Amino acid sequence: MQLKGIMGVTQRMYQYGDIQVVDQIQRALFTRIQTMISNMTVQDTSKMVDIARIIEMWSYNATNSVKLMAADMSNASNNRVTGNNVDSMPLGMRDSSIFSSLASTLSNMIPLSGMKSQTPSLVKLFSSTIVDSLSPSEEKRLTTSSLYFTIRKDYAANFNGTSITDDSENANGVLMPSISLFNDTAGLYGTELVTYLENPNPSTTNNGTATIQSSVVSLRCINAAGNYLPLSGLSEPLVLTFNVSATELDKPNATVSCKYWNETVSDWKEDGCQLTSKVKISNCYILSCSCDHTTQFATFVEFTSYTNYTTEQKTAYYILWGFDIGIGLLFVIVSATILILIIIFKDSQPVKAKYIAPFVGMTSILLESFLSYIVKASIMIGLTASGTNTPFGLNTITYVSSIIVSVAFCVTVLTFVIQVVRYQLMRRMYAFMSDENLDDQHVDKKISFYRWISSKKLYVTSVVFISVLIFVIFAGLSLGRIGQEVAQSNYASQSFTSTIYTIVTSSIMGSILVMSLVTVIIIFLFDLLYCLIYEYRAKPIVDTSIQVPSYDASTASTIELSDISSGEKSTKKKLLDDFYIKKAKDLTLSSMYRFFIQEDPLFFRVETLLFILCLGVLLTSYIFGIVSLGFFISTNSALDTSTSAFNKSLIMDIVRLILSVVYFVLYVLVFGDLSLLVYIFKYRSKHARNLKTMERAYDRSAESLESGDSFASSHNELHEILQDPLALRLFEKFTVKEFSKENLICYHQLVELYTIHKLREKESTEQVKLLEGFIGKFLTAASAFEVNIPSHTRTSLLKTVKEKQNVNSQQILKALDSLKGDLIQNLSDTFSRFVTTKSYQYWVKIKLEKQQLMNANKLN
Repeated sequence: MQLKGIMGVTQRMYQYGDIQVVDQIQRALFTRIQTMISNMTVQDTSKMVDIARIIEMWSYNATNSVKLMAADMSNASNNRVTGNNVDSMPLGMRDSSIFSSLASTLSNMIPLSGMKSQTPSLVKLFSSTIVDSLSPSEEKRLTTSSLYFTIRKDYAANFNGTSITDDSENANGVLMPSISLFNDTAGLYGTELVTYLENPNPSTTNNGTATIQSSVVSLRCINAAGNYLPLSGLSEPLVLTFNVSATELDKPNATVSCKYWNETVSDWKEDGCQLTSKVKISNCYILSCSCDHTTQFATFVEFTSYTNYTTEQKTAYYILWGFDIGIGLLFVIVSATILILIIIFKDSQPVKAKYIAPFVGMTSILLESFLSYIVKASIMIGLTASGTNTPFGLNTITYVSSIIVSVAFCVTVLTFVIQVVRYQLMRRMYAFMSDENLDDQHVDKKISFYRWISSKKLYVTSVVFISVLIFVIFAGLSLGRIGQEVAQSNYASQSFTSTIYTIVTSSIMGSILVMSLVTVIIIFLFDLLYCLIYEYRAKPIVDTSIQVPSYDASTASTIELSDISSGEKSTKKKLLDDFYIKKAKDLTLSSMYRFFIQEDPLFFRVETLLFILCLGVLLTSYIFGIVSLGFFISTNSALDTSTSAFNKSLIMDIVRLILSVVYFVLYVLVFGDLSLLVYIFKYRSKHARNLKTMERAYDRSAESLESGDSFASSHNELHEILQDPLALRLFEKFTVKEFSKENLICYHQLVELYTIHKLREKESTEQVKLLEGFIGKFLTAASAFEVNIPSHTRTSLLKTVKEKQNVNSQQILKALDSLKGDLIQNLSDTFSRFVTTKSYQYWVKIKLEKQQLMNANKLN
């Protein structure tokens, strides 16, 4: 402190006293300062700040002395000493040993924990002192055990585009950009490039995920007034070069980043800095970092691992992963259960109509639930608990799982898209199956084409082809990535990196997802708008083309009585009013019900809407996952486990988990559960009520056909439906919606063979001749109206026609009886669902009120 006071007095004496005497005093002080520096111990480090300040004041004094004593005032104004004036310079200007001594002292201070954090501030004072002592275009280099100084003083324009390096073994350096500040000024500036072989700041980020790997390089600019000139927001960045050992950087899960020391928050940050090149030479890497500001810089390596989390953060993730495993187990159990139920009820509508889509979809979600939830979360818990980094094993499992899950997902989505297209084609095909088109050969060709293009064979072939193609693509990518890791453990030298793999696979899946979603939405909206704008305005639920007929007592099939009393006419009016009120209500209020339920008893449209919502939730879940990852890598680091980033990411993960549950529920409804629910709770209960009626219809069918009155039984509800014109039209429309009208057409044609053509009364040759046209229309593979019957029945009839010379009438009639029974069974199955519709309920209401009118008029 006494020295500091003396230096202060000396500073003032330069202004008012004899500078020669003052300089002699300063020479004597210099010896004392050198002694103090060389003898300084750990206990004296607190005096370092004072000593640095003394040196700074000494430098200021020396600079003034030079200016005053220089004979050449022009050179003196530029701080340039020439000629004989050298002998008149202060001792410090001629002998720079004090700088070396001070640099060594600063270097020795760095390992001391009590002084490490103060070292950068002392270095700033020291560098400023050296800059003051330099002549223009002069550069001073100092080397110690922990510090390398390269301090340069020059005119502003001379800095642009030049390189500054140190004398360290690693040869760190910086390329100065073309800075507009330097171009616009002509003054002198100093640059301080200091390499800290031992980091004076913490060696890890505050969150503990990144560890410093290079030396720390400090770059600052000093203006002519001796003040530090911060540079920031540079349009052309500084380019810093680091030489780093390859030992840590070659680890497969290592990520290199460039950081600077932020003195405000006392932490290493990345904003304004980025890694621009990474070149391996022998066992080292030459790293280049571009930064748009000046401060302390370093390169860090960090590993994509959860082992750096705090205990509290690990606990939070253990809970989250535990939920993943629990939810995954629940998903697996539910998926397996539904898959088993689908197998059990695969021949029941509406499950049957979906064909292979439920099997593909539920198998896919079963695999995804097991691999993406249970396996992945279990591995993460194990790795985090063990505190080890085994990325290759984890990545290999990830890549293998990626093949399975990605292929299954893409195939499932595309299978559903094909199903949606197939549904529209089948609707178009059945629209041609009107009574007036049955004998039109041109229409038959159209129906045959639609039947082929919507056939199950083509459906399965398309799915198999897509599955193989997608498997080859994803398997090739995954195996290529695994092979790359095996062949090249050095990530930097890998051509097919994990980042490229993720981008490629994500792009493929994203493209399939988006294209499928857009395709389904377009088809769905077109179908909806067409029905609302065209079909439903012209056609209410109950077909208005069926007029209320005039009364005919012989047929008893009307609700209108032409000769009833005036008191009973109100009843007639009520029935007619009810008919048209119902018509108006269906037209104005039930469009959505008609579209999703009444006109689609197989629930294709409901499942399509759920599919759109399902993929929408999936995309939202992906977005939350990306946002969650963004909290970790927003500063170009692999993982940022700071409290704020962790909390935000944890919230995103919880939201993602909730969305995953919603996605699973929608997914299960789309691929099977909705069809199962409809079958079990809507159709199966009605089926049990009508089971005895169906059996009676089957047992009596032979007798009915033989008698020529196939609809004679008034106690058989199915036969009653087929007898009544209104009920028959309603049932016929329902068979169109269920894609089974060919059964009704075939049944009517078979009845005509018995009733109109009197098949039983003809000779066997004539019977065979009638059968040839019938079989060609309904039983061959190329038939436009091919019916779905057991193979033994089909084979028997085809054999009968083929061996027409060797069959008798009894064999022909027996084969037809078998076909008749199968058709009755098919119609009974359709009828079991028809009784659940509003059309059926409407007909029952009309039938009962008609019966009441007939009873009131004693017409029974």
